[in-house]
Amino acid sequence: MEANKASDGFYIFFVVILVTVSTFGILANVLCLAMLRRLPAFRNSFGFLCTSRCVSNLIFLTVMVLENLGRGLHKNTRIDYFLNARAGQLLIVTTQSTIIAHVIIAINRFMALFWPAMVEVVFNSRWLFVIIGAQWTIALFYSLPLSLDWIECSCMFDWFLLSFKFSDNTCGHVAAQMHFYLYVVCCILFVCLNGTAFFTLLLRSKMFNKITDRFHNRQSRRRNISFFAQETLHTFFFIAEFMAFTFIFPLVTNPVLKFVFGDGIWVMAFAFDSAILITFNAEMRRWIYMNIW
Repeated sequence: MEANKASDGFYIFFVVILVTVSTFGILANVLCLAMLRRLPAFRNSFGFLCTSRCVSNLIFLTVMVLENLGRGLHKNTRIDYFLNARAGQLLIVTTQSTIIAHVIIAINRFMALFWPAMVEVVFNSRWLFVIIGAQWTIALFYSLPLSLDWIECSCMFDWFLLSFKFSDNTCGHVAAQMHFYLYVVCCILFVCLNGTAFFTLLLRSKMFNKITDRFHNRQSRRRNISFFAQETLHTFFFIAEFMAFTFIFPLVTNPVLKFVFGDGIWVMAFAFDSAILITFNAEMRRWIYMNIW
Protein backbone atom coordinates (compact mmCIF):
# COMPACT_ATOMS: atom_id res chain seq x y z
CA MET A 1 0.00 0.00 0.00
CA GLU A 2 2.75 2.45 0.89
CA ALA A 3 4.31 2.00 -2.51
CA ASN A 4 1.22 3.53 -4.05
CA LYS A 5 1.07 6.46 -1.66
CA ALA A 6 1.63 9.83 -3.33
CA SER A 7 4.90 11.63 -2.62
CA ASP A 8 4.99 15.17 -1.23
CA GLY A 9 6.12 16.40 -4.64
CA PHE A 10 3.18 14.84 -6.41
CA TYR A 11 0.81 16.16 -3.75
CA ILE A 12 2.05 19.70 -4.42
CA PHE A 13 1.61 19.11 -8.16
CA PHE A 14 -1.89 17.77 -7.46
CA VAL A 15 -2.82 20.91 -5.48
CA VAL A 16 -1.40 23.25 -8.14
CA ILE A 17 -3.45 21.55 -10.88
CA LEU A 18 -6.67 21.63 -8.84
CA VAL A 19 -6.23 25.24 -7.80
CA THR A 20 -5.39 26.30 -11.39
CA VAL A 21 -8.40 24.55 -12.91
CA SER A 22 -10.66 25.78 -10.09
CA THR A 23 -9.45 29.37 -10.55
CA PHE A 24 -10.24 29.18 -14.27
CA GLY A 25 -13.72 27.92 -13.34
CA ILE A 26 -14.21 30.72 -10.80
CA LEU A 27 -13.34 33.34 -13.42
CA ALA A 28 -15.65 31.69 -15.98
CA ASN A 29 -18.54 31.62 -13.49
CA VAL A 30 -18.02 35.23 -12.38
CA LEU A 31 -17.97 36.30 -16.04
CA CYS A 32 -21.06 34.21 -16.75
CA LEU A 33 -22.92 35.72 -13.77
CA ALA A 34 -22.05 39.23 -14.97
CA MET A 35 -23.44 38.49 -18.44
CA LEU A 36 -26.56 36.79 -17.09
CA ARG A 37 -27.26 39.98 -15.15
CA ARG A 38 -26.52 42.42 -18.00
CA LEU A 39 -27.81 40.72 -21.16
CA PRO A 40 -31.55 41.23 -21.91
CA ALA A 41 -31.74 37.77 -23.51
CA PHE A 42 -31.30 36.17 -20.07
CA ARG A 43 -33.88 38.20 -18.16
CA ASN A 44 -36.19 35.22 -18.10
CA SER A 45 -36.61 31.86 -16.37
CA PHE A 46 -33.65 30.33 -18.21
CA GLY A 47 -31.41 33.18 -17.06
CA PHE A 48 -32.49 32.82 -13.42
CA LEU A 49 -31.93 29.05 -13.52
CA CYS A 50 -28.48 29.53 -15.05
CA THR A 51 -27.69 32.11 -12.36
CA SER A 52 -28.57 29.62 -9.62
CA ARG A 53 -26.39 27.01 -11.31
CA CYS A 54 -23.46 29.43 -11.63
CA VAL A 55 -23.72 30.35 -7.94
CA SER A 56 -23.58 26.65 -7.08
CA ASN A 57 -20.54 26.15 -9.33
CA LEU A 58 -18.84 29.21 -7.84
CA ILE A 59 -19.30 27.99 -4.27
CA PHE A 60 -17.99 24.54 -5.18
CA LEU A 61 -14.84 25.87 -6.88
CA THR A 62 -14.14 28.45 -4.17
CA VAL A 63 -14.39 25.80 -1.46
CA MET A 64 -12.11 23.51 -3.47
CA VAL A 65 -9.45 26.24 -3.74
CA LEU A 66 -9.63 27.23 -0.06
CA GLU A 67 -9.65 23.62 1.10
CA ASN A 68 -6.57 22.71 -0.93
CA LEU A 69 -4.60 25.82 -0.03
CA GLY A 70 -5.55 25.77 3.66
CA ARG A 71 -5.34 22.05 4.33
CA GLY A 72 -3.33 21.21 7.43
CA LEU A 73 -2.80 24.82 8.55
CA HIS A 74 -4.80 24.36 11.75
CA LYS A 75 -2.94 22.52 14.50
CA ASN A 76 -6.07 22.03 16.60
CA THR A 77 -7.45 18.69 15.43
CA ARG A 78 -11.05 19.56 16.35
CA ILE A 79 -10.97 22.79 14.36
CA ASP A 80 -9.24 21.00 11.48
CA TYR A 81 -11.88 18.25 11.49
CA PHE A 82 -14.75 20.76 11.63
CA LEU A 83 -13.44 22.84 8.74
CA ASN A 84 -12.63 19.80 6.59
CA ALA A 85 -16.04 18.26 7.31
CA ARG A 86 -17.87 21.49 6.40
CA ALA A 87 -15.81 21.82 3.21
CA GLY A 88 -16.75 18.29 2.16
CA GLN A 89 -20.39 18.93 3.04
CA LEU A 90 -20.46 22.11 0.94
CA LEU A 91 -18.92 20.25 -1.99
CA ILE A 92 -21.65 17.60 -1.80
CA VAL A 93 -24.42 20.23 -1.46
CA THR A 94 -23.19 22.21 -4.48
CA THR A 95 -22.61 19.04 -6.54
CA GLN A 96 -26.20 18.00 -5.97
CA SER A 97 -27.51 21.54 -6.49
CA THR A 98 -25.76 21.87 -9.85
CA ILE A 99 -26.96 18.54 -11.23
CA ILE A 100 -30.53 19.30 -10.04
CA ALA A 101 -30.28 22.71 -11.74
CA HIS A 102 -29.37 20.97 -15.00
CA VAL A 103 -32.45 18.77 -14.68
CA ILE A 104 -34.69 21.80 -14.02
CA ILE A 105 -33.26 23.58 -17.08
CA ALA A 106 -33.89 20.43 -19.13
CA ILE A 107 -37.51 20.39 -17.87
CA ASN A 108 -37.83 24.07 -18.79
CA ARG A 109 -36.71 23.40 -22.36
CA PHE A 110 -38.84 20.26 -22.59
CA MET A 111 -41.97 22.18 -21.55
CA ALA A 112 -41.11 24.98 -23.99
CA LEU A 113 -41.26 22.41 -26.79
CA PHE A 114 -44.36 20.43 -25.79
CA TRP A 115 -46.36 22.76 -23.49
CA PRO A 116 -45.19 26.34 -24.22
CA ALA A 117 -48.21 27.84 -22.46
CA MET A 118 -47.23 26.09 -19.22
CA VAL A 119 -43.79 27.71 -19.26
CA GLU A 120 -45.45 31.08 -18.61
CA VAL A 121 -47.38 29.60 -15.70
CA VAL A 122 -44.64 27.52 -14.07
CA PHE A 123 -41.34 29.22 -14.88
CA ASN A 124 -42.21 32.87 -15.58
CA SER A 125 -43.95 33.54 -12.29
CA ARG A 126 -43.38 33.39 -8.55
CA TRP A 127 -43.23 29.60 -8.91
CA LEU A 128 -39.80 30.00 -10.48
CA PHE A 129 -38.34 31.09 -7.14
CA VAL A 130 -40.11 28.21 -5.39
CA ILE A 131 -38.46 25.84 -7.88
CA ILE A 132 -35.01 27.37 -7.31
CA GLY A 133 -35.60 27.19 -3.55
CA ALA A 134 -36.57 23.53 -3.91
CA GLN A 135 -33.34 22.90 -5.85
CA TRP A 136 -31.24 24.09 -2.90
CA THR A 137 -33.53 22.55 -0.27
CA ILE A 138 -33.23 19.08 -1.81
CA ALA A 139 -29.46 19.44 -2.05
CA LEU A 140 -29.24 20.52 1.61
CA PHE A 141 -31.57 17.72 2.74
CA TYR A 142 -29.42 15.04 1.12
CA SER A 143 -26.34 16.40 2.90
CA LEU A 144 -27.91 16.48 6.39
CA PRO A 145 -26.25 13.23 7.55
CA LEU A 146 -22.88 14.92 7.00
CA SER A 147 -23.73 17.34 9.83
CA LEU A 148 -23.48 14.59 12.45
CA ASP A 149 -19.94 15.34 13.60
CA TRP A 150 -20.38 13.57 16.93
CA ILE A 151 -20.53 10.20 15.15
CA GLU A 152 -17.89 11.25 12.60
CA CYS A 153 -20.26 11.19 9.65
CA SER A 154 -18.51 13.18 6.97
CA CYS A 155 -17.14 13.52 3.47
CA MET A 156 -13.51 14.52 3.96
CA PHE A 157 -10.26 14.60 2.06
CA ASP A 158 -8.25 11.39 2.30
CA TRP A 159 -4.49 11.97 2.07
CA PHE A 160 -3.83 8.46 0.83
CA LEU A 161 -6.54 8.50 -1.86
CA LEU A 162 -5.89 12.14 -2.82
CA SER A 163 -9.65 12.61 -2.95
CA PHE A 164 -12.69 13.28 -0.82
CA LYS A 165 -14.48 10.20 0.50
CA PHE A 166 -17.40 9.43 2.77
CA SER A 167 -16.55 8.18 6.25
CA ASP A 168 -16.28 4.41 6.63
CA ASN A 169 -19.17 3.90 9.02
CA THR A 170 -22.92 3.30 8.83
CA CYS A 171 -23.82 6.99 8.61
CA GLY A 172 -21.18 7.59 5.94
CA HIS A 173 -22.47 4.65 3.91
CA VAL A 174 -26.05 6.00 4.14
CA ALA A 175 -24.89 9.47 3.01
CA ALA A 176 -22.95 7.92 0.12
CA GLN A 177 -25.99 5.89 -0.97
CA MET A 178 -28.25 8.97 -0.82
CA HIS A 179 -25.77 10.91 -2.96
CA PHE A 180 -25.42 7.99 -5.38
CA TYR A 181 -29.16 7.47 -6.00
CA LEU A 182 -29.92 11.18 -6.34
CA TYR A 183 -27.15 11.46 -8.91
CA VAL A 184 -28.43 8.39 -10.80
CA VAL A 185 -31.99 9.76 -10.97
CA CYS A 186 -30.78 13.20 -12.09
CA CYS A 187 -28.49 11.76 -14.79
CA ILE A 188 -31.29 9.57 -16.16
CA LEU A 189 -33.70 12.52 -16.25
CA PHE A 190 -31.05 14.75 -17.77
CA VAL A 191 -30.35 12.31 -20.62
CA CYS A 192 -34.01 11.44 -21.29
CA LEU A 193 -35.30 15.03 -21.28
CA ASN A 194 -32.52 16.46 -23.43
CA GLY A 195 -32.53 13.45 -25.76
CA THR A 196 -36.28 13.73 -26.31
CA ALA A 197 -36.02 17.50 -26.82
CA PHE A 198 -33.26 17.14 -29.41
CA PHE A 199 -35.01 14.47 -31.48
CA THR A 200 -38.22 16.50 -31.36
CA LEU A 201 -36.34 19.52 -32.69
CA LEU A 202 -34.83 17.31 -35.39
CA LEU A 203 -38.23 16.04 -36.53
CA ARG A 204 -39.72 19.53 -36.49
CA SER A 205 -36.78 20.81 -38.52
CA LYS A 206 -37.56 18.27 -41.25
CA MET A 207 -41.20 19.33 -41.25
CA PHE A 208 -40.25 23.01 -41.50
CA ASN A 209 -38.04 22.25 -44.51
CA LYS A 210 -41.21 21.86 -46.55
CA ILE A 211 -42.75 25.20 -45.62
CA THR A 212 -39.87 27.62 -44.92
CA ASP A 213 -37.08 29.11 -46.97
CA ARG A 214 -33.50 27.86 -47.10
CA PHE A 215 -32.08 30.72 -44.97
CA HIS A 216 -34.53 30.00 -42.14
CA ASN A 217 -33.71 26.29 -42.37
CA ARG A 218 -30.00 27.00 -42.09
CA GLN A 219 -30.50 29.23 -39.04
CA SER A 220 -32.77 26.73 -37.33
CA ARG A 221 -30.41 23.84 -38.03
CA ARG A 222 -27.45 25.85 -36.68
CA ARG A 223 -29.32 26.62 -33.44
CA ASN A 224 -30.31 22.99 -33.03
CA ILE A 225 -26.74 21.76 -33.58
CA SER A 226 -25.42 24.32 -31.09
CA PHE A 227 -28.05 23.31 -28.54
CA PHE A 228 -27.27 19.62 -28.98
CA ALA A 229 -23.50 20.14 -28.74
CA GLN A 230 -23.86 22.23 -25.56
CA GLU A 231 -26.14 19.72 -23.85
CA THR A 232 -23.99 16.80 -24.99
CA LEU A 233 -20.91 18.35 -23.37
CA HIS A 234 -22.78 19.11 -20.14
CA THR A 235 -24.09 15.55 -20.06
CA PHE A 236 -20.70 14.07 -20.90
CA PHE A 237 -18.81 15.87 -18.12
CA PHE A 238 -21.26 15.09 -15.33
CA ILE A 239 -21.92 11.49 -16.32
CA ALA A 240 -18.18 10.91 -16.89
CA GLU A 241 -17.45 12.38 -13.45
CA PHE A 242 -20.10 10.16 -11.86
CA MET A 243 -19.01 6.99 -13.67
CA ALA A 244 -15.30 7.61 -13.06
CA PHE A 245 -15.64 8.24 -9.33
CA THR A 246 -18.19 5.45 -8.76
CA PHE A 247 -16.78 2.62 -10.87
CA ILE A 248 -13.16 3.38 -11.88
CA PHE A 249 -11.77 5.30 -8.90
CA PRO A 250 -12.19 2.40 -6.40
CA LEU A 251 -10.25 0.02 -8.70
CA VAL A 252 -7.11 2.06 -9.42
CA THR A 253 -4.13 2.32 -7.05
CA ASN A 254 -1.73 4.56 -8.98
CA PRO A 255 -1.73 8.10 -7.46
CA VAL A 256 -1.96 9.77 -10.88
CA LEU A 257 -5.02 7.71 -11.81
CA LYS A 258 -6.53 8.31 -8.39
CA PHE A 259 -6.18 12.03 -9.01
CA VAL A 260 -7.58 11.88 -12.57
CA PHE A 261 -10.62 9.73 -11.75
CA GLY A 262 -11.25 11.36 -8.36
CA ASP A 263 -11.03 15.07 -7.66
CA GLY A 264 -9.50 15.82 -11.07
CA ILE A 265 -12.55 15.06 -13.20
CA TRP A 266 -14.85 16.28 -10.41
CA VAL A 267 -13.32 19.76 -10.53
CA MET A 268 -13.18 19.79 -14.34
CA ALA A 269 -16.93 19.17 -14.58
CA PHE A 270 -17.62 22.29 -12.52
CA ALA A 271 -14.84 24.43 -14.00
CA PHE A 272 -16.06 23.90 -17.58
CA ASP A 273 -19.79 23.98 -16.85
CA SER A 274 -20.25 27.74 -17.32
CA ALA A 275 -17.45 27.90 -19.90
CA ILE A 276 -19.54 25.58 -22.09
CA LEU A 277 -22.55 27.89 -21.76
CA ILE A 278 -20.43 30.89 -22.79
CA THR A 279 -18.82 29.04 -25.71
CA PHE A 280 -22.12 28.04 -27.30
CA ASN A 281 -24.03 31.28 -26.68
CA ALA A 282 -23.70 33.93 -29.39
CA GLU A 283 -24.93 36.80 -27.18
CA MET A 284 -22.32 36.01 -24.53
CA ARG A 285 -19.51 35.71 -27.07
CA ARG A 286 -20.52 39.02 -28.62
CA TRP A 287 -20.58 40.73 -25.20
CA ILE A 288 -17.10 39.43 -24.38
CA TYR A 289 -15.78 40.61 -27.75
CA MET A 290 -17.22 44.09 -27.33
CA ASN A 291 -16.47 44.65 -23.64
CA ILE A 292 -13.29 42.65 -22.92
CA TRP A 293 -11.35 42.20 -26.15
